[in-house]
Parts: sequence; structure tokens; C-alpha cells
Amino acid sequence: AAHHLEQSAATARRADLTQVLAQSLANLGQVQALAGRTAAALQALDEAEQLCETYGFRNLLCETRWKRADALVEHGDLEAALGAAESAVTLAQALNSRDLRSEAERALARIERRLGRLDAALEHSGSAWQDRATDSDPVQRARFAAERALALLAAGQKEEAQPLLVAFVAGVELYE
Repeated sequence: AAHHLEQSAATARRADLTQVLAQSLANLGQVQALAGRTAAALQALDEAEQLCETYGFRNLLCETRWKRADALVEHGDLEAALGAAESAVTLAQALNSRDLRSEAERALARIERRLGRLDAALEHSGSAWQDRATDSDPVQRARFAAERALALLAAGQKEEAQPLLVAFVAGVELYE
């Protein structure tokens, strides 16, 4: 995936397709973070974010910021991740985008959970899960159900977490 996204970014750069370049870089950053190449991920996300800010791609900027938050969690920089996720939530709310807001809140819930802020993790994971509980894509549903279940488990609410894990996560291969 990283190889194809690198090719996509190179093609977009040559063709001067700025928005395609920014999207390719944001996706490349996400893939690299998932592969454990955090430094390269953050570099790609930096360039994507700069392009989004320069050219006013607000939806893509929001997406880039929640992807940055996820990458920073993998890097172990929870404070920077928190800032990126909070920025993504604020931007998603301004854009009135349910999908972007739910992704940003899922990322924020993950960070809050890791920081031990369980009330905030429960709040954000609950909001994100509510938005995605009926998503037609089972992998997407599983991602949000898993984060909700992890927040519930961290808060000692095993009985509430178990049905989510059984109904929405078991049997679905997650890539994060």
C-alpha cells in the first residue's frame, strides 16, 4: 500500500494535482504509521497538512489531523496527539461533518484512554460509536466498536464492552 501511495503522490506532484497529492500524502502517512514507520508517516502528514492549509482543503485538513493524532499515538507523543485530535474535532464540528467528527472523536477517545482520562474517553468513544454503529462497512463498524469497547474495559465496564466485541469486532480483521 505504501508503495502505491508513494507512486500516487509522485504522479500527483508531477501533474501538479495539489489536492490529489495532499490526499495521497495523508493516506501514505496513515499507512506508514500503521507499518510502524512513524518518522516517515509524520513527514508525509506534515506535507499534506501544509498543502491543505495553503490551498484551503478544510475537509482534508481535518482528515490529516486525525491521522496525525493516530500516528503520534504510535510514536508515543500523547500530548501532541491530543492537540491534533482536538484540532480535528473542532474543525469537523465547524465543517458539520459527521464522518470526520466521528473519526476525530475516535482518535481523541483513544488518546484520552491512554492518558487515563476515562470519563473523556467514554464520552468521545460513545459519540463516535453512536455515529458509526449503523455504518454499512463492517470494518468501519468494528474500528469504532473496538475503541468504544476498549474505553469501557478501561473504565471497568466489562459487561457493556463484551457485547460490542462479540457482535461487531469478532471475526473482522482490524488493520490498526
